[in-house]
Amino acid sequence: MFVIFVVIIAACLFLFGRRNFQTDTVRKQPVMLRWFQETKSHFQPGLAHNVTRQRKPSCSFNLFRQIVKYSAKGYLPGNGTWKRNKRGELDRFDPSICRLKYGMEMPSQKIATCLRKENLRHIVIMGDSNGRRYFRALHERLNQLQGVECTKLSSHHCVNWSTYEQDMFLYHRCRCGSTYSGRCAVCFQPFTRDMRNRPFNDTFGWSLQAECHINISKEGLVFSFIIEFSALRRLMDNTIVVLRSSGCQPSENKPVIPTKSETSQQFLFAEFYANPRPDLFIVFGNAHDRMLLPDLSRFIDKFVRLIDRYVMPPTKFIWLSRMAEDVRRKPKYWRELRYERGTMTRLEWLDAANRIMYSKLRQRFLQKKSLLLFPDLLQMSVPVLDDFNIDGVHMKPGWYKHVLSYLIQTICSEA
Repeated sequence: MFVIFVVIIAACLFLFGRRNFQTDTVRKQPVMLRWFQETKSHFQPGLAHNVTRQRKPSCSFNLFRQIVKYSAKGYLPGNGTWKRNKRGELDRFDPSICRLKYGMEMPSQKIATCLRKENLRHIVIMGDSNGRRYFRALHERLNQLQGVECTKLSSHHCVNWSTYEQDMFLYHRCRCGSTYSGRCAVCFQPFTRDMRNRPFNDTFGWSLQAECHINISKEGLVFSFIIEFSALRRLMDNTIVVLRSSGCQPSENKPVIPTKSETSQQFLFAEFYANPRPDLFIVFGNAHDRMLLPDLSRFIDKFVRLIDRYVMPPTKFIWLSRMAEDVRRKPKYWRELRYERGTMTRLEWLDAANRIMYSKLRQRFLQKKSLLLFPDLLQMSVPVLDDFNIDGVHMKPGWYKHVLSYLIQTICSEA
């Protein structure tokens, strides 16, 4: 009996101490992280969540960093609830992991205040044709804001001395020797035969630029900023796909000195965007990559090394994952195509590719304030493919507006 009594007392002491230890541990965690852990079952794909918007913390990169910190593989879930208006149209996305204060329309003053506080005077979006749609949606949204006026888009396949003089608002200076006396020239390879027959200066250009003016004088918000788009068709090129007319042009009447960069990505980060350096890069995952996942992993490492070398603070770099594709709307060949030596569907490959990206970038996201990750766009997009998808790869304008609103509110969370 005495032995049994001692065992019971010991067990009680162990449980009491364990409970106190757990309580103390929870108390030391950030409030927003405790909330995430208490409700993490709601973040699993396919599960509707019942967490009220009032309980959730605001969407911010600080919150995302805390979630990644306590996630072994660094994954940022992107699912949530899509809400419809009285006409049955999708008009609001409510993320599972955080709270958005606004729908697609964030007030002009909030955006202007954010741009000034974050010192964003030059914003660059990079990506494929979907990245260009995000950029055009940003340009359109800015033009709709009260007190904001943006110029017409300057649109080119090739940028050189004459196009800078023609209709561009910011000159990219290049080193043609010992000084930055020249201008950077770039000529993007048209992606399809049809594009090769179009004039360079059209709405399908792969180098886009506009200048926006903010004049909200009552709030003391009067300034200008540049938005710009450059094409990145793939995560990494095996060779440089920009044409040989890319490099440094010493003067208007002199030929372009070809770049010595080994890839398009190196040329853009090391030369084209070296002077002046943008305040913010936003890179969207592309729809063209379909290599084996081990090869993708190596390409991610190579791309990240470029960021480490050429994108220095205070410039910030936001890397967004690939969104879902609807193979039902693709041509027969692409509908039946399998990946990873025939073992994966397209959606399965995209999901695996995104998770590799998060895992690879986890430590940098935790250690570098300048490199930022965003919740998974694939999880966000899968439930609304029937509503938004057009041709298997591209979406209707509403999708791009929702994502940009989510992204802008996250950037401006502390403004």
